[in-house]
Amino acid sequence: MQARVISIRQQPASDAHDLPDLAACHAELPALIAEFRRRFAKLPAPRPVRGAIVKMKCADFAQTTAECVCHSPNDAVWGALLDEAQARRGKAVRLLGVGVRFAEAEEAEEGGEGQPDLFGGA
Repeated sequence: MQARVISIRQQPASDAHDLPDLAACHAELPALIAEFRRRFAKLPAPRPVRGAIVKMKCADFAQTTAECVCHSPNDAVWGALLDEAQARRGKAVRLLGVGVRFAEAEEAEEGGEGQPDLFGGA
């Protein structure tokens, strides 16, 4: 069974300080995305991507995840998800992560969203 998600998380460059605001989070995002891309490139075989993810853990250990359907995430998508996640909490950030959710095998073969037909094709 293959992983459904691949992501990379890291604490701010200075372990002694949390990221105080959205601007500081955005400043960390390019390095985080670059590290994610290096990890993604090492996967043994390409897999279809279903969505982009940003995870955030705040200084008070509250956490949130922002996610969207996106088959080819880029910096702008992760930036928008970061905006969404930070708007929910509005607190200093202790841990920040980006990643992707892979399409399930059936979903990739069918090209659909993977929702089962509950009524037998009616």
